[in-house]
Amino acid sequence: MCTVMTIVFALADASLLFGSALSNHLAVAVSMTMISAVVLTLVVGLLSTFRGVVAGAQEASIVVLATMTASIHSSMQAVDGQNESAILATVVASVVIATVSFGFACLVLGTLRLGRFIRYIPFPVITGFLAGAGLLMIKFGLELALGFNPFANLTIDTLSVGMLAKLTATVLMVFLLFWMSGENKSRYAIPILVVLAVLVFLLVVFLSGSGMATWVDSDWMLIRDAQATVYPPIQFSDFSLIDWSVVAAQVPQMGILVIVCVTGALVKINALEVILRTDVDQEKELRALGGANLIAGFLGGYCGFHTLGLTQIVKRMHAEYRLIGVLVSLFTLIAFVFSADLLFYMPRFVFAAIIIWVGVDMVINFLLQPMETLKKLEMAIVVLVVLLILFFGFIPAMIFGIIAGMFLFIIDFSRIDVIRRQYTGRHIQSNVDRTGEIRDILYKHGNELRVFCIHGFLFFGTSYRLVQQVRNNLETVRAKQVRFLILDFEKVVRVDSSARVTLSRLVAFADARNLTFLVSGAKGDVQVALQIAFCAEDGYRSPQFFDSLDHALEWYEHWQLNDLRVGAEHGRRIGLHEWVGFDFDKQLMNQMFQYVSSRTLAAGETLFRKGELTDGMYLVQYGSLDIFVATDEETIRVRKVGPGAVLGEVSLYLNQPATASVVATTDAEVLHFTRQQLTQMLLENPAIAAHFHERMARVMAYRMADNNRLIKARTDS
Repeated sequence: MCTVMTIVFALADASLLFGSALSNHLAVAVSMTMISAVVLTLVVGLLSTFRGVVAGAQEASIVVLATMTASIHSSMQAVDGQNESAILATVVASVVIATVSFGFACLVLGTLRLGRFIRYIPFPVITGFLAGAGLLMIKFGLELALGFNPFANLTIDTLSVGMLAKLTATVLMVFLLFWMSGENKSRYAIPILVVLAVLVFLLVVFLSGSGMATWVDSDWMLIRDAQATVYPPIQFSDFSLIDWSVVAAQVPQMGILVIVCVTGALVKINALEVILRTDVDQEKELRALGGANLIAGFLGGYCGFHTLGLTQIVKRMHAEYRLIGVLVSLFTLIAFVFSADLLFYMPRFVFAAIIIWVGVDMVINFLLQPMETLKKLEMAIVVLVVLLILFFGFIPAMIFGIIAGMFLFIIDFSRIDVIRRQYTGRHIQSNVDRTGEIRDILYKHGNELRVFCIHGFLFFGTSYRLVQQVRNNLETVRAKQVRFLILDFEKVVRVDSSARVTLSRLVAFADARNLTFLVSGAKGDVQVALQIAFCAEDGYRSPQFFDSLDHALEWYEHWQLNDLRVGAEHGRRIGLHEWVGFDFDKQLMNQMFQYVSSRTLAAGETLFRKGELTDGMYLVQYGSLDIFVATDEETIRVRKVGPGAVLGEVSLYLNQPATASVVATTDAEVLHFTRQQLTQMLLENPAIAAHFHERMARVMAYRMADNNRLIKARTDS
């Protein structure tokens, strides 16, 4: 099965490769396509990660090569003194060099593990290339069927019954190919159809009684004379005929071929991974392709890679063995020996129909179907790439496609919302431990604060969108009372020079609105860029910078509380009787003091460290302390606490190491309840112990409720 299909497509590819311009040398093209099929199926079949994979020439690569061949023929034919032998030698040399270049590129990409970078070519560009290749295949197929280029030479004089008959036979064959390749059709349908079409045509020739020569003279056959197998395609004596200046002129076209083939190969490899349900080593596949194409090139063949259709046949027939590649290679080599006799009896319309069939299928898959999913701008790029390929060639289309793809990326990326989250002071508060009364005050005035958390990469597009969003948000009716603005840049990875210019407008806007502007979370290069962008100019106030959003929120809350003339809560002292409750029995209160000890901390002194098993729990009487968690990259402040805060209770109740470290930020005093003292309290004064643990339950319930409120606020925002 695979051998028959390989031979059929090799003959069709040979017809496409040389076209009508070099049809007299079709046997040379057949030798090149056949030797490629022999080498690719053997080497890739043996070295691939997939078992039973079949490799061969692909539509896009053969179209690029056919375009290059036609270009060489037209340029050399226009020069006086150039003969067919020189043109043929130059064409073969160019195809071989292009194939070797593709093989070398695959080896390099596979060895250096760079195959993934080829995927950065925009999808509309690749789609446009494949659709353009499909239209070129239709064009080349019609040219092969009719024996001339109908798009350039169609006149009243060229119209004839014979031409209409060839066109009718080709169209009918294309229709049959589509019908036989439909769903629920036998896997044998296509090769059987091709064989039957050839046999029916030969029967018509026999019944006509006009003889084979008449049909040959009317250009119904692939070749005019039975040509002996030509191998190698170029003799050593022909090297002197090669026009190396023409070959050098095809280097850009060869570069296009490498890009198209590598991209196509990677797409096919990924598709095969899904079809065969197996993991794939992409680099190994590229190295296998590199070796196969280098050998094929040096033996006079042309490039190719994994085929989906034939490999699917192997999968459906449960024949996933490496022997498949060996047998297909062997049988194709045997057919190569008798290819001269095969060619003489092959009708043009059969292989022209195969080329058109594949071309129409590519146009449907890569031009018509994407219209339903691609955006209008992306579809416009696809259409323009196709038109450029048809009228100007692959190189202008590639240049335009890459440039258009870059602009498309910039436009789409500029539409990304870089504001990850936004809050008011009612939605978010610092990790400073405050009383319920203070929190209520901050909540009441929370609409005076706007917080914008930024993420991603800021360049001229995203930064302009950011500035507009901030301005629009602060110019609404509800935003009139806003007095404080915080921009958090913790998740921003980079700010380029154009973004700095755009962001600088925020300083003037904040100053005009009399906003207190705070910047948090910026580090490294991002901080340097923002300091340049936000530096004071023309008398504007520069924003203040903070290491984290939590510190910026703490600064805002402190300023807000001072402005509201609410005393600094961390400057007061709280007694044990206040924490336990004023309504608690005074006699029991006095007894409780025998179960607690006092400890004084200097600013910067550590109370306990993460991972330590604390001996009891602590009640802060005076001063402030920071609870923080240190990682390999940074130190994160979890909470700032003051008088009335309880520390170490998790370690006390669960008998586990502390989950965070606690350090005094000012001189502080704490009351220490050791594990031994609490056990003694439970044995000697159960009433005091019950009241103590009830109070602890309230503390932890309050913390849980507070955390749930913050989580809900951040989720809703």
